[in-house]
Amino acid sequence: MLVNIYLCTMREDIFEYIKILLPKHKCVTIPTFGAFILNKEVERPYVNGVSMPACTVVFNSRLQHDDGVLSSYIQSVYNISYEKASKELANAVKEIRTALLLKKEVDCGTLGKIELIESNIIFTPSDQYVFPQHYGLAPVGLSTLSTINRNITKEVKVVSLKKKFAIAASSAAVLLLLILPSTSITDSATDHQQAGFLTSLTTSEAQAPNHKPSAPTLAPIVDIEVPQQAEVSQVVQPQAELEVPAIQTAPVATNRSARTYYLIVGGEPTASQAERALQDFRAEGFSNAQLVTSPERYRIYVASFDNKEDAESYLDQFRRDNPKYQSAWIHSKRN
Repeated sequence: MLVNIYLCTMREDIFEYIKILLPKHKCVTIPTFGAFILNKEVERPYVNGVSMPACTVVFNSRLQHDDGVLSSYIQSVYNISYEKASKELANAVKEIRTALLLKKEVDCGTLGKIELIESNIIFTPSDQYVFPQHYGLAPVGLSTLSTINRNITKEVKVVSLKKKFAIAASSAAVLLLLILPSTSITDSATDHQQAGFLTSLTTSEAQAPNHKPSAPTLAPIVDIEVPQQAEVSQVVQPQAELEVPAIQTAPVATNRSARTYYLIVGGEPTASQAERALQDFRAEGFSNAQLVTSPERYRIYVASFDNKEDAESYLDQFRRDNPKYQSAWIHSKRN
């Protein structure tokens, strides 16, 4: 009964798991069926702006090698063994193939749909898939230089006209003050007629009494004793020695057997990207991290074993010690 529950739920959620794993692994394989690959498209400029970056999901039916990513994720979700997860995944693949042979479309959720046309598996991507880092982004509109320069020229013309009107109004006010006569045209003291505000100002200054300013009084100088600043002795506390936690190094296989089991923590499609990711893992403390290559993938592992049971036991302990790498998995390779 438990097997049927696993199978039913996995049949419905297998493509949801692939959607979750694609942003990190870029390629997720369904063993014996095919692989979903995430292709990133950079933002593109157009006439009046820049478009938002986009991602396209494609399907390759020829990549059927089990990379362990999907099985390891199912193992962690259902809390079952790796072998049990691989078996349930194989049963789900059989159901998918049966549906295709019956000419039924297989709904892949927001990834798209799969159908069988003339014995070929055809995948049609959906436009509803959005890369997690692209949520909330929208195209950006940009004005051309000619439009910007045209708007600046209009603003400069408007400001110049305002300045000209202000200067003209100020000049007119000054002329009115110089031309118009003052209201007081008689002087009772001298019996002479005088016109203009300049003459009035001169007369008022001449009639004003001549007062000499008194010399300022100076306050007496008082000697103020400034206390000397007390010397402050600086006590240098000895620095406590910091204890640097030792980084545990993962075991490495010494005796070579027919197969080697690698604990994989990441993978990249190109050698340059894999080398950069490898340096990041080493910087986090995984000094024994190395690369194991295959024709279509460069994988990063932190431990290797000659025995499958030892590898699975160490994988469980590694996930408990490093919750960040719950998707770590075991990859076997013939020596």
